[in-house]
Amino acid sequence: MKKWVLLFLVFYHLPGKSFAQGNLDSLEHIISLGKKDQAEAEALNKLAEIYGRKDYAKAKFYLQASYNIAKGLTSQRPLGVIYFHYINLFQNTGNIDSASYYLGKLAALAQQANPKEREHIQANYYHSAGLYHKKKGEIKESILFYKKALELPINKNKSDAGTAGLYLNLGNAYSIISKPKEALQNHLIALEIFERLDNKLGKSFCYQAIGLSYGELGQLDRSLVFAKKSLDIKLAIGDKRSITTAYNSIGSIYLDQDKYDNAIENFEKSLELAREMNLVADEQRALFNIGKAYADKNEGLKANDYFKQSRVLSTRIGDTSFVILVDGELNKLASKKEEKLGFEKKLVGSVELLDARGDMKTKIAVYRNTADYYTSTGDFEKALSYTNKYYQLYDSLKSSELQFQFRQMEEQFNSDKKENEIALLKKDKLIDKGNLQQQKILKYAGYSISLLLLLMSIFIFKRIRMGQQVKELKLRNQIAADLHDEVGSSLSSIHLLSQMAELKETNPGAKNILNKMTNNVHETIERMSDIVWVVKPKINDTQSLKTRMENFMYEICDGKEIEGNFSSDDMAHLNLTMEQRKNLYLIFKEGVNNAVKYSGTKKLDVNVVIKGNLFEMCIKDYGKGFDTHTCQRGNGLENMLGRAKEMHADLQINSLPGQGTQINLQVKL
Repeated sequence: MKKWVLLFLVFYHLPGKSFAQGNLDSLEHIISLGKKDQAEAEALNKLAEIYGRKDYAKAKFYLQASYNIAKGLTSQRPLGVIYFHYINLFQNTGNIDSASYYLGKLAALAQQANPKEREHIQANYYHSAGLYHKKKGEIKESILFYKKALELPINKNKSDAGTAGLYLNLGNAYSIISKPKEALQNHLIALEIFERLDNKLGKSFCYQAIGLSYGELGQLDRSLVFAKKSLDIKLAIGDKRSITTAYNSIGSIYLDQDKYDNAIENFEKSLELAREMNLVADEQRALFNIGKAYADKNEGLKANDYFKQSRVLSTRIGDTSFVILVDGELNKLASKKEEKLGFEKKLVGSVELLDARGDMKTKIAVYRNTADYYTSTGDFEKALSYTNKYYQLYDSLKSSELQFQFRQMEEQFNSDKKENEIALLKKDKLIDKGNLQQQKILKYAGYSISLLLLLMSIFIFKRIRMGQQVKELKLRNQIAADLHDEVGSSLSSIHLLSQMAELKETNPGAKNILNKMTNNVHETIERMSDIVWVVKPKINDTQSLKTRMENFMYEICDGKEIEGNFSSDDMAHLNLTMEQRKNLYLIFKEGVNNAVKYSGTKKLDVNVVIKGNLFEMCIKDYGKGFDTHTCQRGNGLENMLGRAKEMHADLQINSLPGQGTQINLQVKL
């Protein structure tokens, strides 16, 4: 006899609601904000969903963190999602009591939810209840809940992964009660939605389910194609939870082909992953299937051990249908008469229970095992009766009419898919045509903008050039004013003194007049030199700002026998404008000159510090000082303040009678 009836076990427990992987980075960013709001609770729920497929410890951690936030929110939707995930998580790990507790909590929440959120929470409840009852083998109840969920308005448009998951699970339930046509119809609806959403994991589940349906029809090669296609997607995604079921599915197909070693290899891979993730339901199925493979290889002792391990787990999670299935296999391996009699009572009494639950596939297996049992005891009449019942159900699944309908539905699905693709191509052509028109518009707009930018550039260039010309004109006017004020007045004095010297040539005072003329000529030469240096800097290395300041200070201090101390950071790297160069030097020169001429100091300190783009200068004498509040400012002080203001500098003049004078200048260059 064939073993295809075992294939349904691979798809017995499927995850619910959504197969989306989510974007971990964006979710973790939302959580890192620490706002403790609905968005953070939803992000934590999504992370719990993602890790629920590979790391249950992390999934529980995120659900607890979400619950701590959700219980304080006015919205109840996050709390409904938390209960949904808890139900599946606890049932998958064999904690049936905890799963039942949270199912009750979700049912109560759906009843008391506010009208705006009630529908979404009800959808979660119906879906959870469907999964809960299916995992317990109560298939009729699970179908009722799936249908209730699909009747809700939010699932009518078939637009999201949650709706697709419902159709997928409904199809799986129909497969268990031996309605392959209805199963395939729902699986194809789910596949169409997942393909539209480009949801790879969802598509992989649909391929696996469709492969299962073909396996039930005895088309094992085609079944294996779909199963391997499903596994390839899951391996690429790295979804451990679904990889576990995929290995189980492929192993079941190999088992049906009597390729026992290939079957055991895939079952053991499934078992390893199930134990790694503490997936009790998946572990239970893998153990059963390994036992079945060893039984078919006539290695009864090994088979018996695996069946017993599977039965323990089936009892733990409350899966009575699976317990019945395992008992049938143990009965076939039983060697003692009393053991066989015990199994006989269980097998015969289980048929009514399976009828009530609608679990036709387990019922088929029971008919087969019961027929084998009666054959082994020599009760051929009963053996024939159960064999006929077995083939009646078995052949109904493999009828040629049903296989034709399967092929027809698949071809119709592929045809609709091609028509959609053609429609999309036509739409793409229209879009491309529209894009070409848009590109032309953008092209001409680009030319216009480029021309406008060119005109603006020319205008800006002219404005800059005009600005430079205005600056040059101002500079020329300034130089002219300096020449007029500084040099012109000196030359006028020299002219008057020379006339006085001619008139008083024989007068003893003529010598003093000539001395004044000499001093004025010397000062005029100095001022002319300063103006030329400012206008045309860097004539040679000896005329840098630092060197010029230092030379001036020591020259004037030596003439008055004043101790001069000059210290300065390197100024070679400074990029000074002409105005800055002029004003800095003339403020320095005026400050030093005033100290030497009027303070009566015997010591003068000048210190220049450069911190980044900040220029700081301190001129300090130790002379008689003056009261800055009562002293009338002369031209020298006013010139210094005016020059500081011109270059947006901060100039402070601090002095007290008998305590000397200190001038501090700060300017950003």
